[in-house]
Amino acid sequence: MTAIATPQNDWMAETRAVFALLPEQPSPVLLIDEEEILSQQRTWNAIGDLLRKWMRDPRAAIDDDYQAPTPLAIQRGLAWVGIWRDASSPTPTRMSPDGEGGVSFEWRRGQDFVEFLIEGSGLAELRVFSRCRLLRRVSYGQRS
Repeated sequence: MTAIATPQNDWMAETRAVFALLPEQPSPVLLIDEEEILSQQRTWNAIGDLLRKWMRDPRAAIDDDYQAPTPLAIQRGLAWVGIWRDASSPTPTRMSPDGEGGVSFEWRRGQDFVEFLIEGSGLAELRVFSRCRLLRRVSYGQRS
């Protein structure tokens, strides 16, 4: 069985560290404007709705010869979306299928870039870049 990070172990510490690396991005811990939080929660809910649509009809997520997200990648994506939403984390700039059975979440701010990729196998990887330089890479789950 593959383990995945949860708020009980290391996600909250990791997300604080990641957003601390992006000074222009508000920290999920410091969001205090209630309207902003509600707006972000609505956006997170819309992202969850899109993932559920992909679960019902995987072909809705792809074009051409790309592989649709696997049910496992979508399920894990929904779990992470719930974690991020509940933590009032900033919403991603983009969410898309990766074309190989996974789902990619991306946050961009100026020359900073954060990618959270959930592979078709359900494994996930967080990558943080600044000025095209990899600053941090964290894997969630284990390969068989």
